[in-house]
Amino acid sequence: MSEHPMLTIIMQDHQKMHFELYPEYAPASVSGFLRMVETHAYDGMSVARIVPDFVWQPWYDENKMPEMYHYVMEAETPFNGFKQNTLPLKRYTLALAGDGEHLSSPACFFIVAGDHCEERLNGRFAGIGRMVEGMAVFEALMQAPLRALPSPTDGVLINEPVFPQVIETIDFNLEGFQLVECPVFLP
Repeated sequence: MSEHPMLTIIMQDHQKMHFELYPEYAPASVSGFLRMVETHAYDGMSVARIVPDFVWQPWYDENKMPEMYHYVMEAETPFNGFKQNTLPLKRYTLALAGDGEHLSSPACFFIVAGDHCEERLNGRFAGIGRMVEGMAVFEALMQAPLRALPSPTDGVLINEPVFPQVIETIDFNLEGFQLVECPVFLP
């Protein structure tokens, strides 16, 4: 039994990926993400972005999402002066998206899919957990046929699965962890 909060992403085909969450690295980021999970924000959401050897991401463009998904907070990252978040962003790490500088979005997460992403991601995005079970499920999701889409931001590679990958729901068990208050900003 883990001493960390546990998270389970359940896909529409009932396949599961299990994660340990690490609030000791980024307490407000973990709390903000779990607050979004509590609202069922990801239930029925299709995965919108897969970049082989880089990331698997349910969505990436808040302009296409209702206001609740515009939730941002100060990034708990070394780049932003938050030195305790030293969780390496390597394959199977769960992290929050953001601007890579000062903001994180607890409403937008990604799973690192490559072995050599740390240089590009470490210190810039808040790592919040690691996959501990379901790696074969994740690797199968990463092998999906993809179609390239125009990028809303220069330099961002967008590949959408040809056949939808849908998150049925996300469950969690706090294992005694208390959610902390975290500031919420709407841009």
